[in-house]
Amino acid sequence: RLYRGDKIAKSMILGIGGVRLLREMGYDLYTMHFKINESNAALTLIELLRTFESEEIAKTHSSFVTHTTLLHGHDVYDFGYARQRLQDDPVGRLLSSAEFQRFVSDGVLNFSNLASNLAGKTFAVSKQHGEIAQHNFPNISIDYLTNGVHWSHISERKQKVFDKHLGSWRTKPELLRQSEKIPAEEIQDAHDLDKAD
Repeated sequence: RLYRGDKIAKSMILGIGGVRLLREMGYDLYTMHFKINESNAALTLIELLRTFESEEIAKTHSSFVTHTTLLHGHDVYDFGYARQRLQDDPVGRLLSSAEFQRFVSDGVLNFSNLASNLAGKTFAVSKQHGEIAQHNFPNISIDYLTNGVHWSHISERKQKVFDKHLGSWRTKPELLRQSEKIPAEEIQDAHDLDKAD
């Protein structure tokens, strides 16, 4: 059922509604990072842009991860239809502005293209997938990652161990490749203390 019906409405609820709900619940969006997982949440980025009133600030708080290798697996919409569906929302007015015509090609709005251009960084889910994604989107710099956990889900004790040995690993996840240099006993000690709490 998730993939039937009006997918733009679902994107509005997930992307626009998600950001507005977090703001309404009192979350400080300036302290959050939004991982846009596939293009169905691309409108999150437009809502962040509208909220922050700055593309650069929106970029510092977001990343986009694409999973599909097939071009027809990306959400694309007739721009006239997308504009009509979004016309009553401030996001729709922003998207219809001349500034956002760069995301429209031959009358089609590609949500993956939109997300990869507005997010601070774009990732594929493996090295090989990154090569395919780079071919599909040649004008975007695409890095790759493997599934894992966001650093905010790592205990403070373990974060301190990473800070000590890997410096700016939160913003440069490639530094985690050097984690084998961290003495195992330091990680184990942090783990044991976490378990004891």
